Amino acid sequence: MSKNSKSNTKKSEPDRAVSAVLLDECPFPIFRTLKDGTVILPNLAAREAVGLLRKDNKKLTAKPAKVAAKALETGQGEFADFQCGDKILNLFFNPVPQEGYVNVYGRDVTQIRANNRIMADYAKFPEENPNPVLRISTDGELLVVNPSARLMPGLIIPGTPDRLNAELAAVIAGVAKTKNNDVADFDLPDGRVFHFSFALIDGKGYINAYGREMTAERIAKRELEAANNRLETRVAERTASVRLLQNIVLQVNSAENFETALQAALHEVCSFAGWPVGHAYVVKQEEGRNELVPSGIWHIKNATNANALREATEKARFGGSQGLPDRVVRTGQAVWIEDISRDGSLQRREFAKLAGLQAAMGFPIILHDRVVGVLEFFSDEPQESNVETIKTLGHVGTLLGSVAQRNKAEAAAAKSQEEAKIAHARLMDAIEAMGQCICLFDKDDNTVLFNERYAELYRVFTGGVSPKVGNPFEVGLRLSSNVMHPEKTAREREEWVQNILKVRAKEKVRNSTDKMPDGRWYRSEGFDTSDGGTVSVFTDITESKIHEAKLAQLAQETELAHSRLMDAIEAMGQGFVLYDKDDRVVLCNRRVTDMFSASYGGEEVFKVGMQFEDILRKSSNATRNFKSQEDVDKWADSVMKNRRENKVRNSVDQQPDGRWLRSEGFPTQEGGTVSVFTDITEAKKHEAELDQLVQELAVARDDAIEANSAKSQFLANMSHELRTPLNAIIGYSELLIDDAEDDGNKEYIPDLTKIQRAGQHLLGLINDILDLSKIEVGKLGLYVEEFKLEDLMSDVSDTISPLVDKNNNRLEIINKSRRSTINSDLTKIRQSIFNLLSNAAKFTKDGLIRVTISNSDDGAVMKFAVSDQGIGLTEDQIGKIFDPFTQADSSTSKNFGGTGLGLSISREFCRMMGGDLSAESTLGEGSVFTMTILSDAADLAQKQEHERAAVSVSADAPTVLVIDDDPQVRELLQRNFAAAGMQTIEAINGDDGLRMARENKPDVITLDVMMPKADGWSVLTALKADPKTADIPVVMISIVENKQLGFSLGAAEYLTKPIEREKLIGVIQSLIGANENPSVLVVEDDEDTSTLLCRTLENNGFKVRKAENGRVALKKLESFTPSLLLLDLMMPEMDGFEFAETFRQNDAWRQIPIIVLTAKTLTSEDRLRLEGWAEAYYPKGGGSLEQVVAEVKSRLTAETPHHEG
Repeated sequence: MSKNSKSNTKKSEPDRAVSAVLLDECPFPIFRTLKDGTVILPNLAAREAVGLLRKDNKKLTAKPAKVAAKALETGQGEFADFQCGDKILNLFFNPVPQEGYVNVYGRDVTQIRANNRIMADYAKFPEENPNPVLRISTDGELLVVNPSARLMPGLIIPGTPDRLNAELAAVIAGVAKTKNNDVADFDLPDGRVFHFSFALIDGKGYINAYGREMTAERIAKRELEAANNRLETRVAERTASVRLLQNIVLQVNSAENFETALQAALHEVCSFAGWPVGHAYVVKQEEGRNELVPSGIWHIKNATNANALREATEKARFGGSQGLPDRVVRTGQAVWIEDISRDGSLQRREFAKLAGLQAAMGFPIILHDRVVGVLEFFSDEPQESNVETIKTLGHVGTLLGSVAQRNKAEAAAAKSQEEAKIAHARLMDAIEAMGQCICLFDKDDNTVLFNERYAELYRVFTGGVSPKVGNPFEVGLRLSSNVMHPEKTAREREEWVQNILKVRAKEKVRNSTDKMPDGRWYRSEGFDTSDGGTVSVFTDITESKIHEAKLAQLAQETELAHSRLMDAIEAMGQGFVLYDKDDRVVLCNRRVTDMFSASYGGEEVFKVGMQFEDILRKSSNATRNFKSQEDVDKWADSVMKNRRENKVRNSVDQQPDGRWLRSEGFPTQEGGTVSVFTDITEAKKHEAELDQLVQELAVARDDAIEANSAKSQFLANMSHELRTPLNAIIGYSELLIDDAEDDGNKEYIPDLTKIQRAGQHLLGLINDILDLSKIEVGKLGLYVEEFKLEDLMSDVSDTISPLVDKNNNRLEIINKSRRSTINSDLTKIRQSIFNLLSNAAKFTKDGLIRVTISNSDDGAVMKFAVSDQGIGLTEDQIGKIFDPFTQADSSTSKNFGGTGLGLSISREFCRMMGGDLSAESTLGEGSVFTMTILSDAADLAQKQEHERAAVSVSADAPTVLVIDDDPQVRELLQRNFAAAGMQTIEAINGDDGLRMARENKPDVITLDVMMPKADGWSVLTALKADPKTADIPVVMISIVENKQLGFSLGAAEYLTKPIEREKLIGVIQSLIGANENPSVLVVEDDEDTSTLLCRTLENNGFKVRKAENGRVALKKLESFTPSLLLLDLMMPEMDGFEFAETFRQNDAWRQIPIIVLTAKTLTSEDRLRLEGWAEAYYPKGGGSLEQVVAEVKSRLTAETPHHEG
């Protein structure tokens, strides 16, 4: 054979593989034949066509071979009919002379030819013929026209005489002139197509025309041509891939080293895919570990500014999981980035974008299932992932992997291995394309290969086990025996297995029909192979078995149901006995006999037909120590009585062998009984272990409480340390702004304003972090109060207006709510709405911000919807904006500021108040944040308090009823009482307290004086007037030493550092009222804060003195009586707590208001100490009630106007 012919043969081999895969699904014969009649790649339809191919399917039979040779010789296509069994196949021989072969495409024309014969018969009966039949003279005159022809629109042109359609008349003229018969197609306006045959009748002088409809045939022909075009396109695509592989194989086989092979592969792949940049990485061992490093081998074409990408790549070392090469190495699969700008996984994407590159992909170089290198490519335009390209490049990676460690001596072996892989792939493609389940076993009966259909079937008949290459046939057979024949015993299943193995070893061809567990029927066929192996073929014959199965199903259902019941009973982990209406055993499982073997001395008493009472009287039990037969009879009689009277029975007994059994009895519909026995020995052991675990958990809980307390103290200290310097920063900046305005130094005001705003921003961040910390440890409670909705929104609107105006936005508030008041936590609602409006104002420019207020139909839920026309959010961003310290993306903080805490805290606030916070948004159009809360959160607050961790006390401990509207007071009292061994019940107002006192009759009642609605005095009067509660001791708890002490934690006012000047001045003026010479004592250890406060107060007309701690303040008070005190809590020597306790003990100072100034976050203990400044504790009896009433009246009467605040 010449060199060229060898080349052509090699060239056609990949084409044959492609065609074999693509064409086997075609229902018509398609194949390629050479001049000598040799057949290449006949599809399944061609191989099954009777008489078309010789028996070996390698050559054509004589007649088609002759037609093929003629077509190749003339270069013209040929059509020919061939009788193939009961079919007539019309074959089109399409020659390709330059390649020396003929492509043959066939179609089944059996029906068409039958129609032709029928038409011939119809021609004998023109009038009755449903097809058009005409007789025309040679000069075109219509002689005979049957009814079908006259009804055909456009065929006959009326006139004198009638004439035939001009198009067909031209054909008639041609027949008359040439004396040769002819055919023509005629298209009707309605889309139908008729085929006319024109026959000149010798010696008669006329022409007969016979028509038949061929619309379906034309459609079929067009579809066949379209399918052929698609087929040619796919063959061309596959051919291009094969040629790429051929070129790479040729070049890498001739390459002197691995680097040369890589360079050649880069060039070929870039040329094949049109990618301008390609680069290779190799795996090298550096410092004892494998590193993926750049090889320095590049292919760069028409990519500007690629040097930066190249330099960045050469410096990179990979070994993690972030970059494109890392992902390829980690997965062992190709990675395709369709658009670099939308995928952040490419670490060098900025360099790639600079080079004008928009897409990237990488695929592994594989050697022995290990990645030894990576080829990376870049495209100058976005590229969609292409499966065919990935498959092709996968082959390239495999080829390059085989080259990595080969030498010239291994070249032949490597090539053979590659060819074997291709052959295997072709075989796998072929069997995957088959509609049957195929599995191949070697001579040792081990699995060699199988298709996916077989894998699916294997999982069905083995109960979910997947087949594996190398598994022996017998393994699958034994697995299937349990699934296919669950009704058989182990011995029967073993006999079944051995019988199949015997038949398999003895007979070369084997057949069987089996029903799978999923209901499908399969015909199994086994054939021996030439190398001593076996091919198993399974064909789904379910449809043919359905009718048979339905008939057999009725007969099997009863037997199957009983079998399943027995299997289920035996499989139970419990003992089971079924008694009939006469209390005789109907059936039982083996488990019940095992359970009671000790009770019956090993005797098997649970037998069909046995009476329950006979079984009962034979039993013995570890928990029953009968001393006489009389005791046994009494016990048996009581059990039988209980069995008759109670439909459902339960008992727990210990057996002589130490086991514990739980017995449960249930009646059946037929009047019988089902008894179920459960071994609960392990459960009993677990109970003891659980008791020990509960004790250990109690210790752990105490440790956790102690740790939580330490965290709270840390937060309090950090609050003080952070807020104290902020107080100076914000305060001095405000003073400097005032000084700059007074001195005319306006150029300093912008910078000073920036300092002030920065301090306020940091203060907001600190407050957010502290709020979040309180939420996390459950220290943030609800402070429920009733307030007007109109006042809330007016306050929010006034506060947010500067932020709205800053970006030229408009604020609109629409109130659709039917409620005028809300009973909830005002501070948390205001902060949440402000956070939402602040975000809307920040992200919106020149737009409308709208707040829509509504409520549910029953008024129980309030809804606040804040919408804006800002930048909007994506779905991914919405999913994370409520996480703490998280913003929409990394640019949000840079462009707009913020910490990412506002939305997280607002959502937690809403959830604390029985609602939630959600978001909807369209990117570029705006967002809507919807906040819901309960209209009345009183019950929620009470529930929150009940969920507090309580110290365990005994059930018979004394009970204290705590009546107080302050949740923190209730919490402190509950903890103290629990520590003292008392249990508490709580009421949040007087009405609830009266009801709970009557219902629970506590041992003692603690009663707050100052409560909304019914105060402590009215509740005390009602308690004493009711005979049910009159004798219960009542302890009055009051914080009403004066009105100022009744306001917030027992002080006249409580301000948190940093101090707002306007608020500080306003509070002081409200407290000292009309005092003509107001004076203030500032007790503060921080010099900056103290100086700032003094300057602020002096600028507003107050006389000020200062003290650096509580001890110094007491000394100064001996000679100076101020109108008001400003007191810090955290000070050296004597802190604010100690000072206040000493201060309040002096009667001369009792009426002086105190404003607490602190940066400390108060713990519950701190709050209790603060309340101590204003508390009065009076035990019941001895006229103390009258004393308290008198003292309260005198203090209320003594109030002056300047004390109202």
